[in-house]
Amino acid sequence: MIQATLLPTQEKTCLQTDPKSSDTNTRYLNGLRGIAALLVYLHHHAFHSHACQNGPAIFANAFGYDGKYYISTFPIIRLFFSGGPVAVSIFFVISGYVLALQPLRALHSHDSEKLLRHIGSGIFRRWTRLFLPVAITTFIWAMSWHIFDIMPANRANTIRLEATQWATNFLRYSFLFKDVPNAYNEHTWSIAFEFRGSMVIYTSLLAFRHLTTAFRILAQALLTSYFLWLVDGPYYACFTAGLLLADIDTQHLSTQVPPTICRLTSYLIIPLFLLALHLAGVPTHQPEDISYLRSSPGWYILSYLTPSNYSVFYHFWSAVLLIVTIPRLPVIRKILESKGCQYLGRISYSLYLVHGPILWSLGDAVYGALGCIDGQGGIFGLERRVLLAQCVLLLGTIGVAEVCTRVVDGNSVRFSKWLGRRGRIGGGG
Repeated sequence: MIQATLLPTQEKTCLQTDPKSSDTNTRYLNGLRGIAALLVYLHHHAFHSHACQNGPAIFANAFGYDGKYYISTFPIIRLFFSGGPVAVSIFFVISGYVLALQPLRALHSHDSEKLLRHIGSGIFRRWTRLFLPVAITTFIWAMSWHIFDIMPANRANTIRLEATQWATNFLRYSFLFKDVPNAYNEHTWSIAFEFRGSMVIYTSLLAFRHLTTAFRILAQALLTSYFLWLVDGPYYACFTAGLLLADIDTQHLSTQVPPTICRLTSYLIIPLFLLALHLAGVPTHQPEDISYLRSSPGWYILSYLTPSNYSVFYHFWSAVLLIVTIPRLPVIRKILESKGCQYLGRISYSLYLVHGPILWSLGDAVYGALGCIDGQGGIFGLERRVLLAQCVLLLGTIGVAEVCTRVVDGNSVRFSKWLGRRGRIGGGG
């Protein structure tokens, strides 16, 4: 019954998605991006609100670690409390997939001019698309420190000096060849990775465009393995894995799979999906200590299969398996294509940018008024005071994210497109 509900029908191959939408419909990816952004929000609020009771360590540990059992650390459930790190890997795999789609379609149709136009336009617009919203939101946040007398540890003495420090930090942070943290929103470290990963995708498309299909797929797989195993670059492996999956999907290589293997693989879709959710919850309290992972219930065997930075390694596999399995699970895909998930996807970038400043300002005020969240009054992580706080903070953050999407993010997208058209040879104003 479950398989009949979740698995593709017999007319489809084991690896093929809906034939009407396998190339064009990526709405489920938008919904998955929205869920990932919500997980980041929930992660930061859970850790922040429970800091006085060693909450971050409790949430990050495995269920049953050191003889302690919290429902909020149970496999899969734990993602709503500590799912932020895997959400970042999901963002990166989705980006690699989506950025590669149009260039790959041009490549498969042997339209070299269109391929180069897509790549050139993408490179030209990417910095503005990613960093302009970061610049606007962090500048407003920095100026609000002085306007509303907010006192973070790194506040400058005057608003003029603050503006100067903000500009210096932003230019260094947004430079491709430097790894400088954003002093005004630490959560935006992933945006710098997003930019670098985008350049990896575009460069790979250029480098591999003259290869045969088999050699191009092999090159993408080797590049992913290089990032994942040899140079400890799992975040870049997420991008190239997305590129690889997009190349396979756009060519319908799944139709070439023998029927026997296809039937066998179709029964593995649900187990692989559940495995992805389990790997997403890898304990992260000591992310480079293999002995810690080995002593975590449910992770002993898996601890022998990973390089030193095990948490990002397993987040990579979780994200890849989710992208592979979700389009082949009609119920999950339908959920992600629902209005609620699509709305979260639409505001996901703004939600990611604004949830931190709201947490550090309004969130501190609300949690401070409620007192130390100590696990009393409900499940650890879902205490009555936490739920009461979220009635204000979640709705407020979504409201600000909606405004930011309309005013900042949407206009940044339009500006980057306008700039590309304006500067194009033969283009108009």
